[in-house]
Amino acid sequence: MKKTPLISIIVPVYNSENFLPRCLDSLLQQTLSDIEIIALDDASTDGSLRILQEYSDERLKVVSDGKNLGPGIRRNQGISIAQGQYIMMVDSDDWLEYDACRQLVAKAQETDCDAISFNAFVEDKDTQRESNYYQVEKEFCGTWQDIFPLIFKTPFHSWHWLYKSSFLKEHKIAYLDCSFLEDVPFVLSVLLNAGKILFYPQNLYHYVQNDESIVHRQSDKFMCIFDVIAAVDAILEQAGQKETFKNQVQEWTRRHIDFCSTKLSFGLRPVFLQKLKEKGLPFSRRRLFQRKKIKALGIRIYQPNEKIFYGCFCGIKIFSGEICPQYTKIRFLGLPVLKITKTE
Repeated sequence: MKKTPLISIIVPVYNSENFLPRCLDSLLQQTLSDIEIIALDDASTDGSLRILQEYSDERLKVVSDGKNLGPGIRRNQGISIAQGQYIMMVDSDDWLEYDACRQLVAKAQETDCDAISFNAFVEDKDTQRESNYYQVEKEFCGTWQDIFPLIFKTPFHSWHWLYKSSFLKEHKIAYLDCSFLEDVPFVLSVLLNAGKILFYPQNLYHYVQNDESIVHRQSDKFMCIFDVIAAVDAILEQAGQKETFKNQVQEWTRRHIDFCSTKLSFGLRPVFLQKLKEKGLPFSRRRLFQRKKIKALGIRIYQPNEKIFYGCFCGIKIFSGEICPQYTKIRFLGLPVLKITKTE
């Protein structure tokens, strides 16, 4: 009978051929060999699937169905088929310290905790810095109450964790079907449901700042922030902790709405604004519609829709313009200075 692996490592893969070999090497060369790696290709259009097939190993399970489902659904799929006593998440452009799995299993067995939060190195081109999640200086076992002030101030990355598989399945903890921030509800559910968490301040993960990732691109996928906010609200409601986290959630929501508003295409920003108004969420109209800032002149240029733009200096509107299929108008200090009528 096949032995149950100690750890299942779930790796969603999408167009990461430049990083994937390093990721897989770090997993297959772990000092703890009793692992399974579940690599889920999300319809990559580069050579990622070929690389996965070339790394054929009895511990590496490749899932490829030709569908693009997103990282949240792929991780849920990985959890559903994982056989390990513990589960880890690794992004395909990141990698693990080679002794990570051995250390984490030893600590999990020693403490009988539901989850372990550990630290990471953040790598950006030629630089590397340490990221101390929840500002833990010395390892200890506790719950969310022990790190309460930092919960919504700390990124909800699900990869700096080891989870007990039975804990995730008992509490039906799953990722949101979303392309961005899909792990926020997941990690929040882990924190609120875990009876015991080991906070382990060792840097075991290498988080690579990839310029091709969604957070570095303009994309309409950032509209999913509304789904994330709703999911967070539902989790806190179910846990009876909405009032406890009220101030933290308000600040977290404001920050992420501001961030998402700068990433949407300008054509979608009026729709984004309308949704914010309907849901009574905080927003900055100036930030939402700011297109660029001319630093040397101190002028901020805004574009509330695809036709209209205007520029402000010290809060005063200096010029404005309207571009339509039939004409283009420019005003300076409210006075018309240019009108171009287009003829067939």
